[in-house]
Amino acid sequence: MQVAQFFPFWQDLTAGQRDALQQAAQLQRCAAKSRLNAKESCVGLVAVVSGRVRVYTTSRQGREVTLFRLLAYDMCLFSASCLFRSASFEIMLEAQEDTEFLLIPAPVYDKLRRENLAAANYTAELLAQRVSDLMEIMEQWMNQSLAQRIGSFLLEEAELSAGGELALTHEEIAHHIGTAREVVSRQLKLLSAEGLVRVTRGKIILSDADAMRRFCEEGG
Repeated sequence: MQVAQFFPFWQDLTAGQRDALQQAAQLQRCAAKSRLNAKESCVGLVAVVSGRVRVYTTSRQGREVTLFRLLAYDMCLFSASCLFRSASFEIMLEAQEDTEFLLIPAPVYDKLRRENLAAANYTAELLAQRVSDLMEIMEQWMNQSLAQRIGSFLLEEAELSAGGELALTHEEIAHHIGTAREVVSRQLKLLSAEGLVRVTRGKIILSDADAMRRFCEEGG
């Protein structure tokens, strides 16, 4: 695996910095439903080679909330949270399918971004992008009903899966949006009554994606 293709600033690195990254990068594999950072919160910079990763946090009540997803060639800075000494947060990464990823130890990347302006700029841009993702989640929480949030999640899943037939349980949906399974079941019944979804065992079918999109944007 060529480490260079994950770093758009590769040409701006010195030969020594490139060698340091190449030698430090560890190719790892994680089975579906397993945690990438199970043993510690600050494992380092994660770059997804293949597969899909869910980045989430947990409330004080123990409910999970998905913050964003990582696909092939995406990177996660929050898995190296110790780079941000003034920040205090715990982020979990879970493979949604069998996943390969490169792991750059936090001290190695920290040294790189401090010594190289291009690396520092890229880090700032990536961080800004992730903060934007988090702001979008907050906007949904403030401005959308629970049914709309479920609908938005189903639309996102359909886009990632390239189809409207989603192999999802009510429990999995609850983990993504930060609520209880029973609440999701009630909301899905309402969406089904509106003709927006069909619910079968272990599967959710988007009956009309365009209508669902309008519902999520306008409230139906």
